[in-house]
Amino acid sequence: MATTKRETILDALIACMASIDGTGVYHNTLSSGQYTSAFKDIAQVDVANMPFICLFPGPSNYVPLTNTEYTSGESIQSLDGWLISIVAYVQKNTDAQNKHQMEELIADIVTAVQTDPHLGYPAYIQNTTLKTIMPFLDIHENIIVIQITFAVKYDFTRTVL
Repeated sequence: MATTKRETILDALIACMASIDGTGVYHNTLSSGQYTSAFKDIAQVDVANMPFICLFPGPSNYVPLTNTEYTSGESIQSLDGWLISIVAYVQKNTDAQNKHQMEELIADIVTAVQTDPHLGYPAYIQNTTLKTIMPFLDIHENIIVIQITFAVKYDFTRTVL
């Protein structure tokens, strides 16, 4: 259960993965055992559960908001957004299958997150913006790793981070 706004954001971000159900615009079907808000190393993921998705929270820059920007008193905003990477592990196949599977999973993840840029919390999540997509191959594990980074811009007070 989330106790801070940052935990709530991580939970909301990973909850978007539940919409990847193979229907409509989605190419893949993910079960709840295929994603988590906690980071997992490749060695912690069973190949049978791939594709597997987890989160890797990154840095954020913060700035106080002025009274004209936010009216509830002493509030702070994530200036550039909190950078959070969605990390997906995919089992390596043939080159053609890899390309196809990677691109479909990238499209599914981006669509799932960008469907609601407030991640269900419009009161304090201002926006969720796609920043980078970086696929690479882990040669030792023979696994494709996809890192999709979003910037989540949100407001909070000094006492409620």
